[in-house]
Amino acid sequence: MSKGCFYIRSLREEKDIDFAVYTDVDEKEIPVEQKQLRLDIEQTLIVLRGIFKEDEISFNKYYEQLLSLAEAGLKVENVTPIIACEGLMTLKKEIVFQEAGKIKNKYIKSLGRSVLCFIGFYLTWISFFYGYVPIETCLMWVNFFIMLIGTTVGVWLSFGIRKVDLKFDELHIIEEDRFEPTIRILFVSLLAVIVGLLFSTEAVVIKLGALSTNMLNYDSKVALLLGLLLGLGEKMLAVKVAEHATKILKI
Repeated sequence: MSKGCFYIRSLREEKDIDFAVYTDVDEKEIPVEQKQLRLDIEQTLIVLRGIFKEDEISFNKYYEQLLSLAEAGLKVENVTPIIACEGLMTLKKEIVFQEAGKIKNKYIKSLGRSVLCFIGFYLTWISFFYGYVPIETCLMWVNFFIMLIGTTVGVWLSFGIRKVDLKFDELHIIEEDRFEPTIRILFVSLLAVIVGLLFSTEAVVIKLGALSTNMLNYDSKVALLLGLLLGLGEKMLAVKVAEHATKILKI
């Protein structure tokens, strides 16, 4: 055991913990275990503040445990930072077990509501084309909107497939790009339009068995399938579009 190097002060109103180095301690002499524990506790606090913005009771419950671990591992005369680190890992696992499902389901529902709004918007345009535009002219545009419907559904499915289990550090930031559901669907849909134009004009042709991407212009099932695939592959979509744009500009 070693001597604690930090004075721990609770800042509950600010949802924070103050770590002050004792005046008789040289910062260069602080053990690595204590430095790492302090960093881990601060990072854990960031996550807790993110996932319990409006749930004071749940935040306080975990905050008290975190504060106790900080005092046991950094403050008392004979600190046990290694044991405190193990306790912190256990606390993180408990938070993931209790909260990950709620957070994931909440995001899926939010994403699903945005998907339904976009599908309603696209169906409105499909109805317009069928009602006011000659069939030989409207079919291609209708298929584009069918492709976009598939894309939005694919984005929703993509999250469920990619995020089977949330890690602790993902609880407060589910997606690395931090897009809100509506912005995510709009962004991926615009990329899908670019890809759709490349397929429609045959600037890019890909064959999948008996199917070809240029069938997008006249086959609704192909349009829907392409949209679903584009949505499912949303993470790679921006990269692929940028690559093809670069190739075209080099010509």
